Amino acid sequence: MIRRIIGEFFTFSRSERRAVMVLLVFIILVILAKNLIPYFFRPEATDFSVYREEIERFEESINQEHKKKPDHSVYLRGDVNKTADPETEEWSIAGGYTEAGTGMEMDSMMKAGENIVPEKVLYEQVMVNLNISDSLGLRKISGIGPVLSRRIVKYRYLLGGFIRKEQLMEVYGISNDNYSQISRQVYIDTTAIRYIDLNTAGYETLSRHPYLDDYQVRAIISYRDINGRFVHTRQLLEENLLPEQTYNRIKDYLKAD
Repeated sequence: MIRRIIGEFFTFSRSERRAVMVLLVFIILVILAKNLIPYFFRPEATDFSVYREEIERFEESINQEHKKKPDHSVYLRGDVNKTADPETEEWSIAGGYTEAGTGMEMDSMMKAGENIVPEKVLYEQVMVNLNISDSLGLRKISGIGPVLSRRIVKYRYLLGGFIRKEQLMEVYGISNDNYSQISRQVYIDTTAIRYIDLNTAGYETLSRHPYLDDYQVRAIISYRDINGRFVHTRQLLEENLLPEQTYNRIKDYLKAD
């Protein structure tokens, strides 16, 4: 019985055997052709030396032109940290910068210890309100692109707003080097902070905050259900509901009205 079933699946008729043989011959011919054709039909090598010489002459002409061109950029001197206007979020010469001269006059000033800044760089600097700006506004900051700006806005929402610049390093993708560059271009307005009321906040509100884990959220709610309203936020520490490190991180976001 089993032998008959196997025979039906693994035996071929005469016409099927012929078809298999033709297919095998065709496959062998294709393989041979692929490996033999390059020996009989070799493409002619292209001589790129002429083009290479043209490119070298072109690059040399550009270098010569660049050397001849004087630097007429206008430079400013002063203290760049004094020029930021938090209201307009822009930099201006009014912060103590005066025109120092052109690029050809800068060497002696820089050797003398002058704080020289190109005018175009000065005007590109911005000061951004970290708690108000949307993702498009954050992209004005040097070092922040579209992906990082969206991450900052999302993390700001989870926090309830930034209280310290250092919290930017908690955003995925911001390294110490990035933070050093970004922090000089932002300021924080804490009036925009969204606080959590310990006496009314539910599980969803508390668990959304990145500084609290699920166990801590349930402990806070359970304590409130058993003992009633919180009188002050420090009860979280006094009643061992939160470790000191966690409490110090989140205390500025809490209130007990």
